[in-house]
Amino acid sequence: KVGFLGSISRIGAAKENKRTRDFAGDLLHQLGLGAHAFRSAAGLPFGTLKRLEIARALAAKPSFLLMDEPAAGLTHGEVDELGETVKTIRQQFDLTVLLVEHHMSMVMSISDRVVAMRCGRKIAEGPPAEVQNDPLVIEAYLGATLTLLKVQGLDAGYGPVAVLHGIDLEVGEGEIVVMLGANGAGKTTTLRALSGMI
Repeated sequence: KVGFLGSISRIGAAKENKRTRDFAGDLLHQLGLGAHAFRSAAGLPFGTLKRLEIARALAAKPSFLLMDEPAAGLTHGEVDELGETVKTIRQQFDLTVLLVEHHMSMVMSISDRVVAMRCGRKIAEGPPAEVQNDPLVIEAYLGATLTLLKVQGLDAGYGPVAVLHGIDLEVGEGEIVVMLGANGAGKTTTLRALSGMI
């Protein structure tokens, strides 16, 4: 038999359990996981597991979320989806997010500010576009490309007929650069001028 005080404590516990279940269910639905609520996580796709990890972190009702390479192992489509998820949860849950990541497209699309590091030192900090164009970041993270051909202001033609007018062209090592244009646009003339034929 359960006494009067035991009955009251069970009622309180039941209400708390219902609130917790409702909160967890709402959280799963917000992250697109409602259909998986009663499935084992062991059989879920990798991208879905990443969203489940985020849901688990959000269950603690944080105001500051630390994320360590959440895009690791994801496909390009899943990385894009994860980026949208991070932006959405930031707004929905009024979060501050510190993200450690190396997927440049995701970093540039979701960040307010980027801190770039190399060998334990900060090499750049600022808005995404500024950091992406920083020479130290390009060298360290994007990889500096050796320029094999650089032409500035190339003018060329055949006798008195001018065909090329101030062409600027740069080709880096290992690149495939395509010159596109209709017949008569000057593509072949450019190659002839570069090779010294005219």
